[in-house]
Amino acid sequence: MNFTMDEWIEDFLSYLTIEKGLAKRTIQQYRLDLNLLKSYLVEMHHITKWEQVTYRHLREFLKYTIEQRNNGGRSRAIKIASMRGFFKHLYLEEILAKPIADRLITPKRDQKIPVYLTIEECNRFVNIVKEKSVHSVRDSTIILTFLYSGIRMTELCNLNISDLDFENQSIKVFGKGRKERLVPMADNLKVVLLNYLDYRKELLRWEYPRVQALFLSRRYNQWNHINRRTVHDIFNHFAKEAKINKEHFSAHKLRHTFATLLYANGVDLLQLQQLLGHSNISTTQIYTHTSVHQLHDAIKKHPLKLFEVTRKYRVNKNKKPIKP
Repeated sequence: MNFTMDEWIEDFLSYLTIEKGLAKRTIQQYRLDLNLLKSYLVEMHHITKWEQVTYRHLREFLKYTIEQRNNGGRSRAIKIASMRGFFKHLYLEEILAKPIADRLITPKRDQKIPVYLTIEECNRFVNIVKEKSVHSVRDSTIILTFLYSGIRMTELCNLNISDLDFENQSIKVFGKGRKERLVPMADNLKVVLLNYLDYRKELLRWEYPRVQALFLSRRYNQWNHINRRTVHDIFNHFAKEAKINKEHFSAHKLRHTFATLLYANGVDLLQLQQLLGHSNISTTQIYTHTSVHQLHDAIKKHPLKLFEVTRKYRVNKNKKPIKP
């Protein structure tokens, strides 16, 4: 096929959308990465066809992302994943003789301890939203849903009424790659959601039967699923009100909070992996971090504490040192 470089990118993205069923945000990330690569190749190496690209070009591109764009290990790892997928696609379409990006080595990602809230901070945040939000019932229900279920932002925004099963106390969510999973509905969350549904019915009135979205916002004179920006605004505004001084505080930090609290209270990694919808348990292992207080509590369990130890010798500061 005599496609341009741009057309091959779009062909690959169509494949990811239609055949692989990847999420819109993932597709957008691939688009950004591949367009950046294409611009670099055209401007720096005057390349006009993907067939002209070599492994060395890809290595130089990654060097460029470090030196000119200050990309860290995580950002480069994402770009390498995009390039591997794309050049594998070109290889399968018989445009390239081999998938040249397969040789690229994924950099180690910096393993950061997740930012999470304490129980006291959770209570303070929820109470501030209840007291001060114009949409206090909706907004506090959103926050409590994050805290009690650990679902992702996109999963929450896309929830419909039909996804709630009160009889079996479960919530149906569609995760990355449109993978479906059932998240248990805690008893407290069940009460919160039932109260919210009463409020929602009163809010919608005659429109109630035809509106399926669970969490609502009104745009262009009609009810829609709440969008990510609106949820971000809730967090940005009320986190300041609640004096929560966490770096880059967002809805995802409540997902970290959910996982951290469960792990600290005895939920094992395999169960946590299923609850969070992680495809790889290595992703879940970031929640095995411990606090300083937990480490102090752990060391107090050392068996040698059973031995009686007393201090027998005292330093006499007035005593002259013995000459050797």
